[in-house]
Amino acid sequence: MRSLCDESVHLFYTRVDSIGIGGSLHARCRDVLSREETAKAQRFRNSQGQHLSLVSRAMLRYLLSEYTGSLAKAIQFKTNQHGKPFRVKESACGGPDIQFNLSHCKGAVLCGLCLGKDIGVDLENTDRWVNPAMAARFFSSTETARIMNGASEDDRATAFLDTWTLKEAYIKAKGKGLSIPLDSFSFDRLYPTVEISFKNGADRPGDWQFFRWQPEPGKIASVAIRSKHVMAVKTFYCTPFKEIIFQDRMKTG
Repeated sequence: MRSLCDESVHLFYTRVDSIGIGGSLHARCRDVLSREETAKAQRFRNSQGQHLSLVSRAMLRYLLSEYTGSLAKAIQFKTNQHGKPFRVKESACGGPDIQFNLSHCKGAVLCGLCLGKDIGVDLENTDRWVNPAMAARFFSSTETARIMNGASEDDRATAFLDTWTLKEAYIKAKGKGLSIPLDSFSFDRLYPTVEISFKNGADRPGDWQFFRWQPEPGKIASVAIRSKHVMAVKTFYCTPFKEIIFQDRMKTG
């Protein structure tokens, strides 16, 4: 059984094409899903969407099984009032208090795990179309200025995605969805470290840590963790029910 320490975060990246549709790994992933998860995957209109949904949920079950010792299929989930899922412990002493968050984009899934701390992750394709001018509608004035001051269209798009993934990760860690206005907090600096501020004292900057990772060319990820202590981040490539490979090159902030 794998383990986490109190001041560590484990990030897992899966390429969906590592599990071929119709193969043995695909069948194993399908077999561990609940009836509700299977129905959700089948609601996607195309096979790619169905496959992505199936792999992401199977990946989560596989990883939680690896860290708790529970059978992947036996793991149960509930959601809070805003829809954020959490694992239901089998008993009052049902293993470690593992917190998790999932994100996926075209062709890939990211999962973050830690012990007893709020965590949010966001994964995006860098070639997705973005309109940096949208920052003025949704972001803080500091963020908007940084984005629009980019020297080229590519620079502005990169700055937009860097900011967007961090904001998504923070909102997902809070577990309150878009009930948190995007302009109620601001990432005032991204390099060399990430600095966040809040309107009207809505949160405390010192309670949060942020990390960025490029798991492969064309993908960027951000992670938000509620912790006052310095967190050690380990990154892995994962093929559910086959292998987990340690990989420790990431950009932190």
